[in-house]
Amino acid sequence: MSIALKVYDNGDHTCLVWLPDDGKPVPDCRGFSILRVSQGQKTYLHGFVGFSDTDKIDPKNPWKFPVQRFMWWDYSVHPGDTVQYSVVPVVGPSKDKLSLDIGNASPLTPVMTITGQSTPDISSFFNKGIVAAQWVARRAGHRA
Repeated sequence: MSIALKVYDNGDHTCLVWLPDDGKPVPDCRGFSILRVSQGQKTYLHGFVGFSDTDKIDPKNPWKFPVQRFMWWDYSVHPGDTVQYSVVPVVGPSKDKLSLDIGNASPLTPVMTITGQSTPDISSFFNKGIVAAQWVARRAGHRA
């Protein structure tokens, strides 16, 4: 059993989608950690959500806050970055006894360069403007 991983790039961020390749649950799986290799640096991303409101992120082991879904967006990439990913199951009998299940991890993806170029003739660029900007201006008493 392994994890089947697909990565999509839109020039602004990447979207990762995965499932166990045999369709069966990973035993004792508590979530997944994402290993990102970027510019030669290996980093485990964390899921931002612990198992309880009092859980604190361990900066040395961010994988202990696993992603608890089968899809994730990496917004920390920038145009021109080269990245690779692997999704690693985080397993254990409880949240206090977790380990990385490297044996069932997805293979490292091929190197991907972050770019808005879809084909030689088509590219896309994204702004991160606030959709509600006009509504906010009106509420603040300004006319747009």
